[in-house]
Amino acid sequence: MKKFRVPSKDEVINILNWGGYRLILTVPAIGLYTLRQMSRLALHITSESERYYHQFVLQPFDALVWGDYQNVIEAEVVELGTVNLFDFSRLKTEPDAFPHLRIIGKSGQGKTVLARYLLHLLGGNQYVITTKKKPTDWIGLPVYGAPFKYDECEEWLNKSLELMYSNYQLLEKGLTPEFTNIAVDEWRSQQKNIDSAKETMKELISQARDAKVRILAIATGEQVGIWGLEGESDLEECFTTIRLGEFAIEHARRIKAPKSVLTWLEKQKRPCMVDRYPAEIPDLSSFQPSAQPALLEPSFQSEKTAETIAQTGLQRFGNEENEVLSEAEMLLYKAFKAFPGSESDFIKQVWGASRYQIGKAELAALKAKAEG
Repeated sequence: MKKFRVPSKDEVINILNWGGYRLILTVPAIGLYTLRQMSRLALHITSESERYYHQFVLQPFDALVWGDYQNVIEAEVVELGTVNLFDFSRLKTEPDAFPHLRIIGKSGQGKTVLARYLLHLLGGNQYVITTKKKPTDWIGLPVYGAPFKYDECEEWLNKSLELMYSNYQLLEKGLTPEFTNIAVDEWRSQQKNIDSAKETMKELISQARDAKVRILAIATGEQVGIWGLEGESDLEECFTTIRLGEFAIEHARRIKAPKSVLTWLEKQKRPCMVDRYPAEIPDLSSFQPSAQPALLEPSFQSEKTAETIAQTGLQRFGNEENEVLSEAEMLLYKAFKAFPGSESDFIKQVWGASRYQIGKAELAALKAKAEG
């Protein structure tokens, strides 16, 4: 059995020193813990007080006094959040506001189907210049350049330019040619493989607006290089740009469109922006395009024909009784004689399909006057 031993003086001092150090280290920890618990209690009391205040004071007061005002605020929020969609019919009814169109989207996003729908909507004379197409593309329309016939693409780009010039001659004499809508697909491939394509397209973009010739161009991107507009990006302003998919969403963000527009676009299966406006693409799964009248050849189609007419100048035609034509009649008669297509095609080109019978009668009278 161990006997009790009185600690020595040094042992007592060591024990007291250890306890003092321990006390010095423990007291601040106890104080911090106490402060944290008191803070939690204060936060809980404040939170519960705020909840009771809102539930039993503010909410009854709002319902009693501010109910009608709150309804007005909510109505304004709904109105401000409304998305105004672009009406595609404006492309036909307001041609001066939308002189040329371009559709931008990734492969497989329905650019060709949408373009065919827009051509159906626009009406008028129509044809397509492209380097490739699937059997289901461009139903009912004459297609030039496929597959990869770059010479044919170049030929019809030049014919489109000649059509523009001939239309201006008709307009100068008070005649109104029918609108011609030209779809130019696979534009990136064309402008890379046809030397004259860029300049021809620039001329059409900048000059064809008043000649009733509209370009509908299609490509997979909107960089200036793809469109061959390096150094002349101002020509982009001649286009109304229809962006599909991610291009539409990114464009909305870039122009800082309202949040309601961006939210609406992100919910769409097929997002679409027409310049600054969101648009809803109709369901085209059952769209069956009808055949449009084909423009077989533009009038004044060759340089030789144009040169011959220019050299003839204001020479008048007349019958045996010396009855002469006016300058406007003379120009129209020359255009008729130079036109390589049928008489029916010429009437549709000059008077339009809707005024076919009137054009037929006027052309017959012109022929009788010129030929006797």
